[in-house]
This record gives sequence, C-alpha cells and structure tokens, in this order.
Amino acid sequence: MNKGNKNRKLTLSELLRMYSAGKRDFMGYDLSHMDLRGEDLRGADFSFCDLRGTNFRGADLRDTNFSYADLRNADFYYAKLEGANFKGAKLRGAEVNLGGTSVTIGKQWYEDKPEEEYTKW
Repeated sequence: MNKGNKNRKLTLSELLRMYSAGKRDFMGYDLSHMDLRGEDLRGADFSFCDLRGTNFRGADLRDTNFSYADLRNADFYYAKLEGANFKGAKLRGAEVNLGGTSVTIGKQWYEDKPEEEYTKW
C-alpha cells in the first residue's frame, strides 16, 4: 500500500497554499503539532499522516479522510466532522466534542459510548 509522502514535514503556509491551489491529497505527510484552528480543509486526504498534537479546533473537516493517521493528542473540539473517515486511525488522547460534551478518547471511549455517537461522523 502506498503511504504517500511518509515523513515529509510540511509547514503551515505550504499546506494552506497547496490546499487553496486545489491539492487535496496529503497522504503520509508529517503535519504534527500544526495549528489548523478554524481552517477549511473539507475533503482533504490525510490518510497515513502524522497529525499528533495537531490543533483542528473549530476547523471544517467534513468528508476528510483520516484513515490510518496518527491523531494522538489532536484537538477536534468544535470541528465539523460529518463524513470524516477515521478507519484505523490512532486516536488516543484526542479531544472531540460530541453534541456539546467534550470527550478525551482513551481505551474505554468506544465501550462507554453508544455506537451512534462515534459512527455518525
């Protein structure tokens, strides 16, 4: 399986310039600890990316692909996540807002929430 640009670090300005130029495939990039608060990144492909500690607070991430990404300790508080794909993603420690309730994802998260709360994204 092609994991794209594994380990290539992008700066915030590079990412936003590429996205506004129409690029949506960011598979495998290192975007860790980036501040993407409030950004519109609808439809981006962040599969296999290193997104540890990235701040997505209030970002528009509808229909974004996070499959197999490392999202540990990422902040998704108030982000728009409808249609986002998190298949196989590492989410431990990620902060998410579900219907007004803040949740930090840990090993018990899936066991404590009704299925409809984590499958509707």
